[in-house]
Amino acid sequence: QSTEGKLAERLEDELAVTKAVIEKWDLLSTAWKVLDENGDNRISFEEFNNGLDRSGLEWVEPAMRKQMWNRADVNGDNKLAYSELRSTFNKWVETRDQKHSPTMKKAKDNRLSQQRVKAKREEEAQKLRKIRDALDAGKVVQDGEVYDPVPLDIGITADRAKE
Repeated sequence: QSTEGKLAERLEDELAVTKAVIEKWDLLSTAWKVLDENGDNRISFEEFNNGLDRSGLEWVEPAMRKQMWNRADVNGDNKLAYSELRSTFNKWVETRDQKHSPTMKKAKDNRLSQQRVKAKREEEAQKLRKIRDALDAGKVVQDGEVYDPVPLDIGITADRAKE
């Protein structure tokens, strides 16, 4: 798969996860309550993971969880302060509300173009197989269409040949 195709998939995956998170935690205060298990006003990576799982988002892959965490943990101290979560949550809402970013649209369009080319090649290969099979069976092929051979009965008699 091309680099642009992989990028489009990764962006689509992240968008799907972001939408799911926002649907589960419709308010920032809800997200904070779910994530801050021990009430210390800081969220650890473990609490973040547990919160995703408790919210029915256990299907989110570990790599995607880590990516989301790294984006949220702006100062890199391995704890999320309320301000970091607020900033990240607002970005998730913005992402959810975007139809498609130009980069994602371009990568998606490229992937769709590749899929169309692949489908067209397969369609052409099927046509060629059909023609090959028809010719092997003694059929007549004209302009891609297969016909049974028609015996020619010219019917020329000696009398007509003289004319």
